[in-house]
Amino acid sequence: MFPTSKSRLSTARLALLAVAVIAIGSACNTAAQAERSDDRVASAQGAALHVDYATAAAVPPGFVAVERGRNLHPLRVSDGRLLHGRSSAAEAASYLSTDLAPARVTRIGATVGFSGDDAGAIALLVSAKPVPQDESDAAPDAAVHFVATRTGWSYAIWEAGDAGQTILGQGTYRIAFDRDAARFEIELDGDRAKVYLPDATSIVFTDNRIADFGGSWATWELYEDAPGTSPASFRELWAS
Repeated sequence: MFPTSKSRLSTARLALLAVAVIAIGSACNTAAQAERSDDRVASAQGAALHVDYATAAAVPPGFVAVERGRNLHPLRVSDGRLLHGRSSAAEAASYLSTDLAPARVTRIGATVGFSGDDAGAIALLVSAKPVPQDESDAAPDAAVHFVATRTGWSYAIWEAGDAGQTILGQGTYRIAFDRDAARFEIELDGDRAKVYLPDATSIVFTDNRIADFGGSWATWELYEDAPGTSPASFRELWAS
């Protein structure tokens, strides 16, 4: 569950994006604030679920890991980070999910480390069903399919089946930030999603599918689109 050939978001493309946000989708159900707003930096404070790998030595109970088998090693905790090995093939991915049922996910966030100049990416996902163990099975509807690299980001909703993702907005970062401790967060409220970026700005998206495709599953993903890529890593995960 990551950019498909229809709407792949490579690092090269992200590097060329304008800072302005681009809204994509039908005018009847999609809207985005035209201007990014100065705001707070994302934080785990107050989250119902918070995992800090500075103190957590392993994946906690209650999480489900899904591996696509294209990394030199699967997810593990090392040196205060959750990571997987360098990619050994294209479209390498690992997922870590948890079910907050009966509650719906209203927040999902992470503190991320990006490695050097490589193209390792992270994704934050919110859905009513888990990511399938078999990648030949269709990915579920998702209210959040947020992707970030060291150079840029995109926010999309994901429709199950052949439709895939619809990118509602994408951009680069306004100012430099600590790429070894980059904080991202998405807040959900009905058909509204607010994205907090590590450059202390935020942007709001409104789309009826955000409410329709939400649910109790929170998922954090590491992804590399080409072999031989050093991955990003997670230092913290949080959700409510």
